[in-house]
Amino acid sequence: MEEGCRKSCLPTRVLIQNDDENIPLTKIQTSRAGAESRYENCFDEADIDHDAHLDHREYVVILEDLSNVVVSKRKRKESEELDLRTMWKLWWPPRLEMIIISCFQIFFFFIDESKKGNSAMGPIGKLFIYDPMKRYEFWRYLTYMFVHRGYDHLIQNLVVQISLSNLLEKTHGWWRVLVIYLAGVVAGSLGTSITNPTRTLAGASGGAFSILTAHIAAITMNWPKTRLPEIQLTMFVLVTVVTLGFPICSSYWFNEADQTAHTAHFIGALAGFLVGVVVLKNLKLTEKENVTWWIAAAVYMILMLVGICWNIFYSDYFPKQI
Repeated sequence: MEEGCRKSCLPTRVLIQNDDENIPLTKIQTSRAGAESRYENCFDEADIDHDAHLDHREYVVILEDLSNVVVSKRKRKESEELDLRTMWKLWWPPRLEMIIISCFQIFFFFIDESKKGNSAMGPIGKLFIYDPMKRYEFWRYLTYMFVHRGYDHLIQNLVVQISLSNLLEKTHGWWRVLVIYLAGVVAGSLGTSITNPTRTLAGASGGAFSILTAHIAAITMNWPKTRLPEIQLTMFVLVTVVTLGFPICSSYWFNEADQTAHTAHFIGALAGFLVGVVVLKNLKLTEKENVTWWIAAAVYMILMLVGICWNIFYSDYFPKQI
């Protein structure tokens, strides 16, 4: 019997004189005026043996069908309500760790803006920015994330790191996300120091990209447990490719002045994926994923050691220190 028919075919009142007596279809009545024609086809379908009567068994089948429909609709509604509550819990309440970092970034930004009108040249900027001529001040490889060149630079990083980190922190914990974020920041400065040794570096884009690609790592390593993994993976990969590639293409095609540290973005994204594979939760570790874990850990450690050793032992490669 069609589902649409089951929903409407049962009359609100059926005259039954005896449970054991067959009910002629012509005697079935409804308490809804003018509804007989609407139910006629439904009862014809319920008449399995086509004897123009509904026996007790056939009538019970109608009741069971309708009961299943009602229960199914109720379960579907409860499931939809549960999905909405789950989605809401993913976003609220927001986790505080990345918000605290963002508050420091905003605070330092406005200090520099109020002093110099240029956030990269204020007292905080001079102390924290990555300066290739002051590499011996090792904290700069990390603290440049507190310095931003302009409002648009600051706002873009804040939106990305707060919105994306919140989703990861709910599932994997704040400290794992913080490790990924800081790993992306440090990797971005080390990579930039090697590929462009004369360039100063400001902004938290390396950390923001590391959070973005950490989602790819989380989906990849928890594929069977992820809801709609193909769609989620495609979305995050496309966003990563577009945000990494568009600024490069734009500066090349339109000959725009490009002050973006593309290496920091790319290396930060790579670090986010590698460290994400290592530190994020894996709900069910398979043998293949275990091999992937060791490869990711080894690649990240090798790249970091190369960057650190290059900065320490190849001092002639860099500008003279002041």
